[in-house]
Amino acid sequence: MQSEANYVRMGDNKQYQIVPDQENQINIQNTALSTQNQFHINHSENHISEVNDNREKQYLNYSNENFPFMVQDKNGSYVINEQIYLKLDKKEGKKFEWKLLIEKEKIVMKSLIDNSQIEVNWQDLLGASYQQVNVGGHIIYKLSIYLMKKDRKTCYVAYNRYLSSLDFYVETESRAQNLKKLIQNYARNKSYFDQIQQDLHQKKIPDFPKKLLVFINPVGGDGSAQKKWNKISHLLEYAGYTYLLVLTKYKDHAHQYVNEIPAEQLIQYAGIVTVSGDGLPHEIVNGLFKRADKDFVCSKVALGVLPGGSGNALINSILHEINEPKTLEGATYLICKGSIKDMDMIQMQTKANPCIYSFLSLAWAYIADVDLNSEHLRFLARLRFDVMGVYRALFQKKYSGVLYTTDEDLQQLPDINQPIDIQQNRWEEVKERSFKYFMIMNVPLITQKDLNAPNAHINDGFMDLQYLESSKGWGQLVKYALNFQSGSHFDKKTQLPASGQKFTYKRVKAFRLQSVNQQDLGLLSIDGESYTSDVIQGRILPSILKVFSF
Repeated sequence: MQSEANYVRMGDNKQYQIVPDQENQINIQNTALSTQNQFHINHSENHISEVNDNREKQYLNYSNENFPFMVQDKNGSYVINEQIYLKLDKKEGKKFEWKLLIEKEKIVMKSLIDNSQIEVNWQDLLGASYQQVNVGGHIIYKLSIYLMKKDRKTCYVAYNRYLSSLDFYVETESRAQNLKKLIQNYARNKSYFDQIQQDLHQKKIPDFPKKLLVFINPVGGDGSAQKKWNKISHLLEYAGYTYLLVLTKYKDHAHQYVNEIPAEQLIQYAGIVTVSGDGLPHEIVNGLFKRADKDFVCSKVALGVLPGGSGNALINSILHEINEPKTLEGATYLICKGSIKDMDMIQMQTKANPCIYSFLSLAWAYIADVDLNSEHLRFLARLRFDVMGVYRALFQKKYSGVLYTTDEDLQQLPDINQPIDIQQNRWEEVKERSFKYFMIMNVPLITQKDLNAPNAHINDGFMDLQYLESSKGWGQLVKYALNFQSGSHFDKKTQLPASGQKFTYKRVKAFRLQSVNQQDLGLLSIDGESYTSDVIQGRILPSILKVFSF
């Protein structure tokens, strides 16, 4: 029996022998039992001609022409074993015979001529597509494998994810279609490899069934959300997703939509994706978690965010934690890969709003002023926070309040109309104070670049509380504001406030902030949305929200 490397398989389910020829040519000779065709591939002229031949079958590698073939390698591991044409030189149009191996951690393409190979790590694999092409009058199918590698074009720019593709050719549409489906399923879920053998045995590779419900706020941020979607939507298609696109027309449109859509329709979507800042995700989360069937639908549907606003704190925090580029392409890559992670949320309450769900933060005093009073500067995009931040640091206000915190898990919030029982749940009281800065964070970043809470994680079961009292002086607020862009207001080793910093830091599981003499607290910013009240309280809800992340 001849070695496997000397044979290739064409789309007519017949085995052909590779015979080296002169002038950079390869003869592929038929070795099937009955009268068959012989194909002659000329690398330099890029054409295929047919001649008749009758040879005895010597070697058969495949059981079905439409399905990939799985074998055990020398280490005993199962691999997909497909033989393909790989186009290496686009200018000269040369095609060489290669072997496609799909392994547990990567895809490998090996040359049958010189043993060279190309490897694609699972982490970089995006998806696949195919199209019909005509080569010298012979119809074959080009299958493209798409990659998104993390790289930077020069040492002067930050890392990003860049799209590229590897193109190869198979002889039948059914083979191209099955390989595409296999790669799409494998790219989304590495563990799918463990069930590939069963799918191939049953001669049925499942379609990649994922659909997305996409919301775009066309006037959010600097108004570029629609353009950003147009820039990356093809990447989701390469990954195998289909989607329904909804352009929001008014405030709380997305909230109403996800709150009222029947559950059987909603769970058909693998995820809800927004192209926006943090406002649309805030609407959607509150719409979902105020449904009567919230436990069911929220266990089935994940949230994804493509940065299209001015803050984008949620997606930038997720990307920061997994060391992915904080870019539109980096966020798209996360959704394409399809991995899901559980995230904490904060359940908050005011007297006028008995239940507000937050994934981001509660800001009061300086930060709330900067966030909410810079709305008229939205045309500056992210710069609006810098401009208003400098202004408010120079012209400061004072805010008075009483604070209660605990590191105990609460099954429910206390009655907001009743005083806190200090003994119950080990509450700590910070008696009446005048505050300059007050922030409760569920995530590390409050913008793309401001690392306000470097110790916070999206699923650590705690809120990060930071506040600065007015007695600390004007200079401390300026120093704090300058340092939290880089996170240098914390010592990296001790994870405590850095030397010279005068702010207070706590990790808590519940809190209450109330005004003095039942006066209004002033502006409160919950996930960037404006609220007012004389009292607000909240508790952590561990690992309750599903988001696209590793």
